[in-house]
Amino acid sequence: MTTTSNLTTTYSLHTEEDLIALVLHQFGYWPQESLVLLSVTKHAVGPCIRVNLPDEQQELEQYFDKLANLVPATVDGFEPITGVFALIFSGNAATRERQLSPATRTVLHNTDLYIDNRAGISFNQWLPTLYAACNNVHLDLYDVLYCGSVSRWSLDQNQLALTYRGPIEDIMHSSYYLDRVYEGRRVSAEPLSAYTQCLWDTATSASTNEVTEWEQASLLWMHTFEEELNQATGRHTVLEHPGYYRQKSIELCYWESALEAVRWVMRTYPPENAEEHDNAISFGDRLRSLISPEIAGYLLCSMNTQATPEFILYQAAKDLPEALGVLDGYDCMHAACGEGSYEPVEPLCYGKPTTRRRTTLPETFYQTFRGESPRIGGIGHGRVSWHDWIRRTHRILQQQILDDTCDSSETRPEEHITKIDRMVELLSGLTKDYKPAWSRLNALEVLCNLLVHAVQSGEQYGRLRLLQAWINWLRGGNTYAGILADIARLHCDEDMPLFQALSESVFPLWITDPVRCWRGDLYFSTLLPHEAADAKVETIEPKAG
Repeated sequence: MTTTSNLTTTYSLHTEEDLIALVLHQFGYWPQESLVLLSVTKHAVGPCIRVNLPDEQQELEQYFDKLANLVPATVDGFEPITGVFALIFSGNAATRERQLSPATRTVLHNTDLYIDNRAGISFNQWLPTLYAACNNVHLDLYDVLYCGSVSRWSLDQNQLALTYRGPIEDIMHSSYYLDRVYEGRRVSAEPLSAYTQCLWDTATSASTNEVTEWEQASLLWMHTFEEELNQATGRHTVLEHPGYYRQKSIELCYWESALEAVRWVMRTYPPENAEEHDNAISFGDRLRSLISPEIAGYLLCSMNTQATPEFILYQAAKDLPEALGVLDGYDCMHAACGEGSYEPVEPLCYGKPTTRRRTTLPETFYQTFRGESPRIGGIGHGRVSWHDWIRRTHRILQQQILDDTCDSSETRPEEHITKIDRMVELLSGLTKDYKPAWSRLNALEVLCNLLVHAVQSGEQYGRLRLLQAWINWLRGGNTYAGILADIARLHCDEDMPLFQALSESVFPLWITDPVRCWRGDLYFSTLLPHEAADAKVETIEPKAG
């Protein structure tokens, strides 16, 4: 059997240990008290689904029927899923961590084995119900694998019971596990550890004082822009002001530039010669050197309405012109034609280089404004400061937005409705043929994490976490999405469709499509220490195989 974990590498699975290792690397951590269904076709591995183990009050038949019905019929619309492997993860996490570490590993104690064995006996009682649930949806149950505190077990087809197969550390010696470790992947001992550290951790820095100064300056700029916006709108809520359309349009332009800056850093980090320099700049420091506190504060200030995260998310998943097209459909836009005196609030000093050193414009910036933006001309591939290009581009877009606003009376209302419908379909995961721009969504999550460390509370903080939750849901990471959504609810009391999707275990349509689904690193943001301490891990979680 083979499974493709990304678009370039194919791995072969030969043993039970390989199957368990596959699931561990799919999630990035050892599941706790979980049941995982790993779907397979004749030639490859499909999605896997994790749920919490049933409690004593749950009806087993209903529990397994619901789980089996979550398995899609195909992985790509063509190749049918023929069956599943059921993997049970239970036992004491501390004991397992002890056995998985060569430094603390001990000879298996009879007491630990006895505990695993007793749990396995209770799981045996589930097998008839699990078999029946799979049979009802025409799925073969190929095997049942059980990972306890110190041991691993599998189904004996003759005895129809879980049988001891070996110590838990054998999984770390499987071919698949070793291949992924060699690539730099790791498996955390428990879920929350996977959420508190990642490759793209924006908190990394060579100087704690400089980070603190950057965050404090960002907050100061946020409050400064809030006051300017209040004065510009006569202290009306932004939504009530006729200049809402122009203001949000300009804000989206700045989000676009910051997003592309982050995407460029992610593509070029770490530098090829990083090993030659002991004092190579950290990932977080590199982002803060590109995104000034003034811009960070402006982006934070822009998160002042419930609709803003939706526009930003759609802009990242699709492109900026599409998001501006949706804004164009708002009724307040028409009033803006009569408010020619309104000047959007924006950073006036943006683009001022901190040094005289000029840098080559990143290639990604040339494709920033795709689609219908004929008035934005190209820029020479010479040594050009990208700050200058951003400033110039914003001015062009502002004029274009103003011109389009005044000509909007010629646009038919049904065209606006169509644009809005496209956004709703994408953000709801209902599009059957469109692939989200994953690299842009990943960059957006990293950008939000940079800003989260600056604000750490309030509505802006909640909406940033909401954005990250939404991105993780689009990828299929419902567990982390649920944690981030719970955090968001504590800071912004808003009824968002994402919350209902998570509560009802609804997934985007592309989750089971290997061409459109996300297939790469799982985590692009981290939880703050107090968030990790208060987080609860419970939900249904699919992962593309």
